[in-house]
Amino acid sequence: MTVPRWATEIVQREAPGAVFRWRWSRRPKASTGYAYDRGDFVVTASQATPHSEVKMVLLHELAHHLLPPKLRHGVAFWRLFSQLCDKYAVPMRMARHHARRKAAGRSVFT
Repeated sequence: MTVPRWATEIVQREAPGAVFRWRWSRRPKASTGYAYDRGDFVVTASQATPHSEVKMVLLHELAHHLLPPKLRHGVAFWRLFSQLCDKYAVPMRMARHHARRKAAGRSVFT
């Protein structure tokens, strides 16, 4: 399977020339991401995961990519992530819900 066109378009629009990889997971509901300090990032998604959740993960990793690593989850990060969510129609209440579940050590997809 290939990278979804919408994902490529978002990355090209927000971070021209960025190196990102897309992996498809065989797990029924999986969507994760990782931004590397060297400047690239990866998104892993399952086809069963709702589009809005996969988009949220992409935007989260993109925000990491666009900011220096020292700003991991600080105010500037959340401000940029919120702006990206607004721009690409991802409800921030959903993003906050997932962030709280992850911080509590629970699955974000239940």
